[in-house]
Amino acid sequence: MSHLHATFTMKVCLLLLVLAVCAGVALLATARRHQTARVVVAMAIIAGSGSWLRISKPIEGIVLKSFSKTHGVTVADLIVIPCLAVAAGLLWVARRDSSRLQAAPRMAGETRES
Repeated sequence: MSHLHATFTMKVCLLLLVLAVCAGVALLATARRHQTARVVVAMAIIAGSGSWLRISKPIEGIVLKSFSKTHGVTVADLIVIPCLAVAAGLLWVARRDSSRLQAAPRMAGETRES
């Protein structure tokens, strides 16, 4: 892969990741009816974070923590931490709202005829 192509790919991945995180933060403040959207955006953030870890090699920067001679945490990897925090928040809120909806009776004016 050429340097120009790699740079373009990294920029597109980073842009998509930032957009997904922005959408995720917006969904954290919305009503319960957006549970499916929360899960979809959380999965997109997780996929984008994984992609970023794989393609950010040319701009990694210094190694902050080494685990072995070939593995470690670099400066470029730090963007993944807040992204995964937003994804975890989205999944937690979606699960919490789902359990609340299942436990509470429907309040939408539905009546059960006996």
